[in-house]
Formats: sequence, structure tokens, C-alpha cells
Amino acid sequence: MFKISLSDANSLVDCFLKEFQGSKFQTIGGVINKSSFINMPFVPFKGTMCWFGLEGENKLKLFFEPNVDYIPTDVPFYPISEDLWDPFFLLDQSMISAPGGGNPINNIKFTISQGVGDTIISRKNCLNHIADFSWKFPKNGIERYNNYSLGFFETNNFPEVSGFLNSSEVHYIAYFFGLDMSPHYKGSNRIRIILVGLDSKGNMLLPAKNDSIEEPYLLQYSWPPKP
Repeated sequence: MFKISLSDANSLVDCFLKEFQGSKFQTIGGVINKSSFINMPFVPFKGTMCWFGLEGENKLKLFFEPNVDYIPTDVPFYPISEDLWDPFFLLDQSMISAPGGGNPINNIKFTISQGVGDTIISRKNCLNHIADFSWKFPKNGIERYNNYSLGFFETNNFPEVSGFLNSSEVHYIAYFFGLDMSPHYKGSNRIRIILVGLDSKGNMLLPAKNDSIEEPYLLQYSWPPKP
């Protein structure tokens, strides 16, 4: 199941913030147009691959490869598409109105410019950012936070992803970085990707109850899966 409650999502993002507090890595996510996330709605949608990358020395971000059909048992090392999407807006720690309050998703304040398109980035340039993430992002002691530079949200047999993307309310998709230091993700990806729907005005669509996974809901459980 890909759904996650707002309470659990806040806990993961809060853990990420505390882990990198005071570091040069201030980005905590970004915003992409839903049309870029899906890209080709007129063909059967398989899923979207989110590639971790470093831009410059301090911007951790995702690059999106939509409508691809990867196999969970055969985790790739690089994109297969010639072009990917670079999100038009980045989220950073300075946008959180109550730092340390434990609810960063609720307390982040930002305004996006409507009608702004995402940028196409070539596979070649994207590979450089992916390589920088693999080799330059700090480690947790001697271990990497992520053994894989990716997170895949697939629709095959997962109606939660389809339901999220097919919602008429969702016009943009915000992504947040969360951190799970539990043993479940040892040897896999501790930095988790959390997706939140935004309406046509850029307002986040959050559930009324923190512990609810009913609509509107958030997504988190991309693969690589728990080992």
C-alpha cells in the first residue's frame, strides 16, 4: 500500500530536517506539474521513476521519468528515457513557519506561479546529477542513506497511485524528503519520497485528520522496497 497518514509523513520529514539541520543541504522537496508526472495520459500509464540528484553543491532534488515500466526485481542504475523533467519549484527549510514544531508539512508556506512549466533535462545531464548524489551526498557514518538513487511509483496493481493521479482536485504534485532510520530500510533507501497533491491554486490537499489515509491522501511507499 502506497498511502501514508499525515502524521507519519510529518514524522519522516521532521526526521530528515533534524538529520541535516545546519548542513548545506537546505532543500526538502519541490513541486512538479501533474501533467509532467504523468506526461502521456493517452497511453497506459505504468509509473513514474523519481531520480535523486544533486544540483550544484547543496541542492538535493528529484528528476522525473514518467510513463516507464521498470521491474521491481531488477532495480536500474540509470534512466532509460532520453529526456526527463526537472521540477519548476524547490522547497527549502526557510519556508517552514515553525521550525522544530514537528509538523513541517502543515507549517510550510510557499506560493507557486501558476502556468509555469517544468524544464526538460537530457539524460546525459541528469546522469551527472545522479552521480553527484551517489558520490557526494554525505553518509550516515560509513553507510549511505540510499543504496539506490531512485524511487518508483508504479500503477500496476496499485490503485492508490492511480487514484491519486486521477483525482480532478490534484493539479500539481509536491514532493518532500523524509528519513526513516528504522531497520526496515537498512540496505535500501532511508531517504523516502512523500507525494502531496496540490490544487489549481497551489494549496496542499491534506486530510482533516492526522492519522487518516482517506482522501485526500499522501503517497510514500515507492520501491526500492523494504529489504
